[in-house]
Amino acid sequence: MTTYRSTHIRSTVRHAMATTTAALVIGAAVPASAAAPTHDVPAAGEVVTCDTVGALTATSGSLRQRETTTIDGRGRAHVLFTISTDHVRLVGADGTRYRLTGGGFDHVLYPGGAVTGDVLSEHELFFFNVVTDGDIVGVVRFRLRTGSDQIPHVVDASTCQLPGMS
Repeated sequence: MTTYRSTHIRSTVRHAMATTTAALVIGAAVPASAAAPTHDVPAAGEVVTCDTVGALTATSGSLRQRETTTIDGRGRAHVLFTISTDHVRLVGADGTRYRLTGGGFDHVLYPGGAVTGDVLSEHELFFFNVVTDGDIVGVVRFRLRTGSDQIPHVVDASTCQLPGMS
């Protein structure tokens, strides 16, 4: 026989179990594309800076962003943020035209159903190319992993800097 110390604890446990179960059922029943609508952020006016070609200003296109949160069988929240380019065009100071292609993700695992507090792990990977006339003139190659030691392990082989990724 299980003994609960108070009605408050019992109702909190039931509420947590009900919330977790509902999240699992909803997550299993709804396709990811329906659960997390895509949000397009216009790229025009943003500046991409590359070591080899300097500052490039976006003239068109967008960055597609999606964020989904799911609860696993152990009641832990998984937050996945993805980003991809959609017809992003850039121009250099000399008029040379470029394209930005690629994408990436950031996956964060939390210890409970709330998306707050310390993370159990994080894995971030971004892979973008700056291209002109079929040649890659700059790249963003960024990877971050944080495990239970809470120490971020970063590998950055980028030759370009995207806005907001410093």
